[in-house]
Amino acid sequence: MSKIIKLILLFLYLIPFTIVFEKEYQLTYLSLLFLFSAFYFGNIILKSGSLKPVDYSNFMVSNNSLLFISFTLYILFKNELVFNVFTHLFSGDLVEWSLENAVSRYNGYEENPGMFYNLGTLCMFLYAMLLGTIEKRKYYFLFIVGLLFIFLIESSTLGRAGTFAALIALFSELLIRKNKVIQNLSNLKFVKIGIVIFLLFSFVFLYSAINRLDADDDVFMILQIKIGEYLIGPYQAFFVWHNNFTFEDQVQKPLFNLFTAVYKLTGSMVKQGSYNLIKTDYGYTNIFTIMRALYADLGFFFSFVLFFLYGLFIKYFTFKRMNYFEYFFVRIALNIFLMVILSPFNFSTFLLATIISFILLFLTNNRKGSNLLKKQINISKNI
Repeated sequence: MSKIIKLILLFLYLIPFTIVFEKEYQLTYLSLLFLFSAFYFGNIILKSGSLKPVDYSNFMVSNNSLLFISFTLYILFKNELVFNVFTHLFSGDLVEWSLENAVSRYNGYEENPGMFYNLGTLCMFLYAMLLGTIEKRKYYFLFIVGLLFIFLIESSTLGRAGTFAALIALFSELLIRKNKVIQNLSNLKFVKIGIVIFLLFSFVFLYSAINRLDADDDVFMILQIKIGEYLIGPYQAFFVWHNNFTFEDQVQKPLFNLFTAVYKLTGSMVKQGSYNLIKTDYGYTNIFTIMRALYADLGFFFSFVLFFLYGLFIKYFTFKRMNYFEYFFVRIALNIFLMVILSPFNFSTFLLATIISFILLFLTNNRKGSNLLKKQINISKNI
């Protein structure tokens, strides 16, 4: 984990912020450098020496039944959407229908999707999380096809955030399970894997973006604008926001931006899409990266401490086996860090899927091997 997280911090945080840096943002940029340095410092003070990366491939594994049930429930809860997608696909007007839905949603005309629709979204997240924990067996390919099918259905709504969050959930679980393999990969392998992941995320983005275009639009020009707005603009948007940051902007509710879903589920009034559009050199955007959530919720000092501890514990659990309870918090930290643009725990369905998947994995693995929980905790203590 440690090796790839350091590369992600470099390529998805440090370099993009450096690209959009201007003199007027120098204090904010300096504070970010301190934060990122805290991570690397926490990472290097633990000496791994001759220690070998932990093999988590058989740790907290899922099974075929859980994946099958999650997929079936997704189809049942979103049966109307699935039916509409295939109806319009066979009618040849899927793109037009998808675009109409997107326009209605952005104009505020879309009705509340309802409880069953949200339960279907929860099942999508649950499926992605469980897929990242399963050992490769003869049905593994079918489960990959199942995930692609879900993404096809979700992409028809031209909403990217949910699909993106599901991919992050899958990637987070794979980072843990493939810890030993990842740590031993060559730099060339990392480049190849990075290209594949980039192409996968780009496909999700481009499919949605292209389907929003009218026939007369200049595709390449529009895509150029969208890439600026979604991939580069958010980093400058954070600079602009932080330059105008005051103590009044400090969120009064603890960890509100990082764990908005907790407040939603406990009945607090939460405004959807609370970030207004802001103008950057790359277009208008209402995405400010996860750094805004950290600064607004924790301030600089506690963000600095958090980055230091994150670097420390990522290195620690790369070479020292984590137990069940530590795993729960590690996966939360990975999901927040990897999402980059915002916290996935803004979505109530994602938070619930994280909790439910943990309970399912805990019960499944604790039942498998006669007091496996106690064995797992003892292993962690003795390593």
